[in-house]
Amino acid sequence: MVEDYIHHSMPVVLAEQAALRQIESIINQSGKTLADYNLPALDQFLDNVPENDDEDVQVFIDEANRVRPLLNDNQRNVADAILAALSVEPTNENKHSRLFFMDGPAGCGKTFTYNYLISETQSRHIRTATAAWTGIAATLLKNGCTMHGLFKLPVPILETST
Repeated sequence: MVEDYIHHSMPVVLAEQAALRQIESIINQSGKTLADYNLPALDQFLDNVPENDDEDVQVFIDEANRVRPLLNDNQRNVADAILAALSVEPTNENKHSRLFFMDGPAGCGKTFTYNYLISETQSRHIRTATAAWTGIAATLLKNGCTMHGLFKLPVPILETST
């Protein structure tokens, strides 16, 4: 499960904490706790999370600045439209979260554009959640995870599961 969270830009400690949080939410549905399975409490993990926010933001700034000139016109147009939508200050009328989805044929640069947007939004301190349907696809996205991991959807374990 930790593999769903481990990416080049997500420290192992954070991946372990995220996986532990997901495990806790699943076993709590059965009335069990982490302690019932001799797993550490979440607070113990939070104490070990390094705080490198300024360094992390600088990494995202550098990455966004490096990648932006490499975007083609279509990618840049999509990225600019999404960033413009994110720059609108929330009001009572638009207080909701924003969801963006790109569609296109394989090889057109969707993942490249998504990763640019992730770096750009993180550099601007905009909270983002990045998910893909499969673990393989999630590993291609910065801080990506699976849809079931992000939304805490239970994965049914059947006799035919592998």
